[in-house]
Amino acid sequence: MDKIIIENINHLFRSQIIDTLLYLLLIIVTVLVVIAVIKLKSFNSKVKVVALSLILAVCSVGMIIIQIISIAPVYKDYKQQSYIVLENATMIVADNSSGGIDPTSSVFVSVNGNELELKMRTDYSLDKDTEYIGTVAYLKHSQYVIWYSFNR
Repeated sequence: MDKIIIENINHLFRSQIIDTLLYLLLIIVTVLVVIAVIKLKSFNSKVKVVALSLILAVCSVGMIIIQIISIAPVYKDYKQQSYIVLENATMIVADNSSGGIDPTSSVFVSVNGNELELKMRTDYSLDKDTEYIGTVAYLKHSQYVIWYSFNR
């Protein structure tokens, strides 16, 4: 079990790095397109060129900051290999899903009357709004469900 959890932590971290690289690639392509638009003099005023450049800069920096904020706790869990295992837990996958490249679902886990709201990479084999009872492992800092085994 521990080896699988560690492998899943490594996989989640690599996945986050790939997501970040894809966002950086998107930013680079966008910058190249904006440079081409400016070079071809598609805009007839400097105000439009400055506005386009500012929008590009703000959006690019915003995307990078969002990625850094989302990857920092995963990196901390990756470095420390920190996870928590809950026995006899009840897990319910919420109906919502968010995220672009790799969708994330909200998960509610309850053990002994304590309820946690966690997240996990969307697993299409699990039914939404269905109770699953078993063992759940999640990451301490990023709150990702990283492994589960349910009683069938």
